[in-house]
Amino acid sequence: MSQNDIGAAGTIYRENYSTSFDNFSFANDLTVTRFQWAGGYELINADGSTTASADSFTIGVYANDTTSGMSEPGAQLYSFDVGLASETKIAGVPGFYEYSAYVSPFAVAGGETYWFSVVANLDYLNNEWGLGYSDLGDDVSFQDIGQFAADPLTRVKDSVDYAFSVSAVPEPSTFVCFASMGLVIALRRRRCSTSTRKMRVA
Repeated sequence: MSQNDIGAAGTIYRENYSTSFDNFSFANDLTVTRFQWAGGYELINADGSTTASADSFTIGVYANDTTSGMSEPGAQLYSFDVGLASETKIAGVPGFYEYSAYVSPFAVAGGETYWFSVVANLDYLNNEWGLGYSDLGDDVSFQDIGQFAADPLTRVKDSVDYAFSVSAVPEPSTFVCFASMGLVIALRRRRCSTSTRKMRVA
């Protein structure tokens, strides 16, 4: 799950309750121009389309933080609101969509690690959204999860890779293959605790 619950505003529940992160790097100094990713919705119609789409998506780019002794997302460097990012249903994969968004170009240093996140701005009561998995990568990703607005976020290290790519000039894109896609593990974690909010609203 990677979602900003826009329906939680003004309640005891946290809006940005789940954010997924994965890393990327380039060998040379480049300028990033575009992100692509794949993700899926939990609630779908019989034809495999979503019952409720996100209002929009927000991309985040973060510096690498090694102060804890491991690489993990640090300070946010950039944030981009990208609308629905050309949301297009993936044929033969119910509930899953591919996305593409050009962003204001920004420079990345060769050999440095950066972290990518994308969240769906979507009322949790309408649907849930998560990034798809990929078979390619280093098996290192993170999730920041928190149920209540008053509580701090909990960071969880996961041994999965997410389906996204980063395009930069003058070099070609670096791709993390859109393969073996499924809703991210945070969706299952969230499901264990969401019935409280649904019961309260009902």
